[in-house]
Amino acid sequence: MTVGIREVDAAVTRPLRLDVLRPGHTPDTVPPGDVAGAVHLAAYDDDELVGAVAVHEHAFAPRPAEPAMQFSGMAVAEDRRGSGVGAALLAAVVATAERHGAQVVWCNARSYARGFYERGGFAAIGDEFIIAAAGNLPHFVMWRRIGNQTAVPPRPPG
Repeated sequence: MTVGIREVDAAVTRPLRLDVLRPGHTPDTVPPGDVAGAVHLAAYDDDELVGAVAVHEHAFAPRPAEPAMQFSGMAVAEDRRGSGVGAALLAAVVATAERHGAQVVWCNARSYARGFYERGGFAAIGDEFIIAAAGNLPHFVMWRRIGNQTAVPPRPPG
């Protein structure tokens, strides 16, 4: 499978993002990240939409002086999880943030996805918390610096 990432209109990604992240949503539900100025990224396998995410400027509270972008509503079709779609989207998020001059990229990640984000160079900060609109599921704030640095510098060997 070859995944292609494209910038698209928010409306293209809404059905997938809502179905994955807000099951049982009402027609007036607005997915996370659908804010003015957001960049919407869609992952395609041929012409099939298999993943989506929104990226937008939003300060990172622990580092308010550094330009930051938040990504929200990252969703991968259930039958494509573990196939590299999420990793391709995450790489596109970081590249988008870098292209927009951000020094930090961050998200509110569902706790069960923490390992996925850590493999992508992100680190959790703060305590686990609940987001009611996300089905009362536990989350962590995950973040990383833009460029070759990860949020937590590697430990020296030995």
